[in-house]
Amino acid sequence: MITKEDVLEVLKTVYDPEIFQSIVALNMVKTIDVSPKLIHIDLVLTTPMCPMAPFMIDEIKIKIEQITTDKKVEVVILDELWIPPWKKKDSEQKIPKKSKIQNQELK
Repeated sequence: MITKEDVLEVLKTVYDPEIFQSIVALNMVKTIDVSPKLIHIDLVLTTPMCPMAPFMIDEIKIKIEQITTDKKVEVVILDELWIPPWKKKDSEQKIPKKSKIQNQELK
């Protein structure tokens, strides 16, 4: 039986054709759900309306279908801002309650 980890390993071999890194390493894969008849993947693009999205979706489907023939593969592009892994730590920082410049509470 195919697992989420199996799918993740396959997705590590799918590369963004413009950045030349794995879609997993780029933090583009948001969700992987494996059910008896379906493998569902949520994907965030590095740029809105990426012209390479159809190519990446096709590659994902082809590679996953190589490890399973009894499940449909569904890839959904999320309408979500992509945060590169090298910026992730910046985005996780908490916003201070008071501005250091004006010492006023932020609204």
